[in-house]
Amino acid sequence: MRRTELQQEIRKMRFEEVYGGWHKRRLSQEEAAQILGVSSRTFRRYINRYDDNGIEGLSDRRLTQASHRRAPVDEVMALGKLYRRRYRGWNVKHFYSWYRRDGGSRSYTWVKMNWSSKNGHLVKLHLPIKSSFQSHSVVCILNMNEDVGCYKTFQYT
Repeated sequence: MRRTELQQEIRKMRFEEVYGGWHKRRLSQEEAAQILGVSSRTFRRYINRYDDNGIEGLSDRRLTQASHRRAPVDEVMALGKLYRRRYRGWNVKHFYSWYRRDGGSRSYTWVKMNWSSKNGHLVKLHLPIKSSFQSHSVVCILNMNEDVGCYKTFQYT
């Protein structure tokens, strides 16, 4: 459960408790609204929604809607297909420059997030290994569709 969904459920439970106190006339609207941390007008709106639709009427409908900025699934899939077909093995920076030249319109960060999680290098591990003469690290690149590739980087001390 995401944090927003958890907060919504807590808000519903708190509203039911406060609504019971308000309905039995132990609390005024202003007191009930203050307990919930909303204005008295918002509390009245909650009451109307609760009376019309029950507890589900208090659900935040914005959480169920997809963002208008979200990329279509076929665009994300096309990005992965393009990378696998023509640019396999390239890093994000080089892939992005050719993605833009081919007519791509998304930002570098968007391409990086979608590329790294679905299509390319998932993890880069730097494992330091020290000896008396030199220190080097082994960099392993894990690919989704290929074996692990490792190479050494040397640094003389």
